Amino acid sequence: MENTNKQSSSYFINEIFTSIQGEGYWTGLPATFIRFAGCNVNCDFCDTDYSHKETLTIPQIIKRVTSEEPNTVILTGGEPLLQPLQRLIEELKKNSFKIHLETNGTFPVLPEYFDWVTVSPKTKSPAVVVCDELRVLLKKGEIPHDYGMYAKHYFISPLNPPKGSLQKIDKENLNYCLNYVLHHPTWRLSVQLHKYLDIL
Repeated sequence: MENTNKQSSSYFINEIFTSIQGEGYWTGLPATFIRFAGCNVNCDFCDTDYSHKETLTIPQIIKRVTSEEPNTVILTGGEPLLQPLQRLIEELKKNSFKIHLETNGTFPVLPEYFDWVTVSPKTKSPAVVVCDELRVLLKKGEIPHDYGMYAKHYFISPLNPPKGSLQKIDKENLNYCLNYVLHHPTWRLSVQLHKYLDIL
């Protein structure tokens, strides 16, 4: 996994917040999200603000997440694996957190570091070959594929408008994805529940 063996005294963070997981297998799970700043893939459809808003040390991050009730921490972004995570992961484990990773698949992942790995590929040839959950963004007319990856669970998610758009949900893409899973049961539908609920 990229950067796990490097040392870091601080991390570039976009935000830390507690909410429910809005997508995929763990939809509805209470969790604290650590959204890392920065991404190595500039997708024109991105709906996430991953700008650098604060720099936090490991003790500061641990203090933030331990002040909340959920015992699951979701490392997301941006792309979390752009930053050296090993020491942070070690401290989270010492504090008995379950650690989920959401990654774009451009860096190799050592599954033993995490309790759950979700890959949403943003390149044609991901560096990840095994994960818990593969989540493919899809728009009307597209066909999902597994990118040569083995996953325990396969999801498609309708592509929604990018950040800054007044419209949050693309109904055409949603209806297409819904119809697709009805005829291709290998795949399951994942929607961004937090957008429907208008929460973080």
